[in-house]
Amino acid sequence: MPAVEAGKSVDGENMLVNGAGSGVSCALLALLRARGATVITTAGGPVKGERALAVGYHAAIDHRNQNVAQMVRSLTAGRGVDL
Repeated sequence: MPAVEAGKSVDGENMLVNGAGSGVSCALLALLRARGATVITTAGGPVKGERALAVGYHAAIDHRNQNVAQMVRSLTAGRGVDL
């Protein structure tokens, strides 16, 4: 996983993690937040999006009802994600 390899900094970077509810994505969330990243996720519906925010994601995009690319650009002031 390039973003969290030993010695790699992600401080201030924007990261997109797909599938907010999986164990792997939650582990990745913890690693990325610990390294200072802003972590955005995708979720299948508003309830799952609310759960994602409750566990610590900075933002959740409902991939069923929102355009993910447009939302990423909006959430990152046009910068996009680093990974």
